[in-house]
Amino acid sequence: MELSSENKWNLRSLEAPPFTSYKTLKVININSLIKCCEAAQEFFGNQIHLEGDSLLLSRTVYRMKYKFRTDKGFKFMQKLNRSLKKYFELNFFCVIKDFYDLLPETVQVGSYLPTNNMLDYLIVRLQGLTALMNYVSESAKTAADLMEQRMSIGHFWKMAFYSYALLSRIWFLSNDIVRFCCKLYMELLPLRNVLDGEHNWVGIDYQFPSNLESWLNINKSENNLNSYQDQNFHSECGNKEDELSAEESDTLKKDKPKSAFELMVDDDEIGEVIHKKNEERIVKKRKKKGLKKKTNNSKEQIKDEISSLEIIENLTDFVILNKFIEKESNLRTQDRNKCVFKCLDGLEWKMLLGKIKKLRKNKKNVDKNLQLAKSIEILKASLCEK
Repeated sequence: MELSSENKWNLRSLEAPPFTSYKTLKVININSLIKCCEAAQEFFGNQIHLEGDSLLLSRTVYRMKYKFRTDKGFKFMQKLNRSLKKYFELNFFCVIKDFYDLLPETVQVGSYLPTNNMLDYLIVRLQGLTALMNYVSESAKTAADLMEQRMSIGHFWKMAFYSYALLSRIWFLSNDIVRFCCKLYMELLPLRNVLDGEHNWVGIDYQFPSNLESWLNINKSENNLNSYQDQNFHSECGNKEDELSAEESDTLKKDKPKSAFELMVDDDEIGEVIHKKNEERIVKKRKKKGLKKKTNNSKEQIKDEISSLEIIENLTDFVILNKFIEKESNLRTQDRNKCVFKCLDGLEWKMLLGKIKKLRKNKKNVDKNLQLAKSIEILKASLCEK
């Protein structure tokens, strides 16, 4: 089963070699290989944050598809969404798990080990995965830059701000995956010759790059891929801070930004000092004034209600009732606040007049005194409701 394709790492559906094992005739040290597989299993088995962000990205792309269909930043977000789907379809965790299950805990003479073709398949898949996540990182960065431009313009800035935050998280997580993959590749590549078997699956023409960072032209200063080499970085920074001179520490204290409270205190214009007793007196006066106003308003409302009830009760004839309705209608056009039924709007006033007219046209109620009494009850009821 020989495949001589140079771009085997870029194949979407790559056929795996047969899952076979061989019997060792000598003791082999595979502790480093076991540690690499365990670390990879732990890392790729815990991708909850990236899964959540990819789901949010797919829903965001769906919501933005109509309004932002011509936007460049949105097009990069679509590319990013497709790339993340490919990453999860690859399922590198299962590839490592299948290889790790064939490794024994202790190797003795006669133990069964996986072939080197399976390790080559693992390394090739890791190479393609690193290239894919590097593309994800670049797409996320470009899309975030374009969304930042939209935020500065102010056009749909809320959606741009949300997308910018989501793309920033994806960029950070993809850089973390690229960093781990480059480190894992450097540790797995020297172990190709540990296992026995012919390298017939990968092909004779295929060449593994010695370093994925140089192969992908990754800028270490931007992505911080060499952070795993600087293990004592924080401790060195701490020692340098301890070695600061007294003059430098004084300058740092002087240049320390002041809070808003300190700026208010340092200001020359302090203002008038108000004592607590005077402040309590002012508050009490305000409360008393408010109470007086409320009581006056309530008394006026009671007087208005009494006077309006008296006016309605004095309607002893249909002639007086018609004059009252005509006067009320004219006042509503001039000044509604002077009306007896000032709480009723135009539609409610028309409905009230309709009820009275309907009562007078009713042939069953022939008695005019009864019609007048019912009309007055309708007027009182509408007044009491408001």
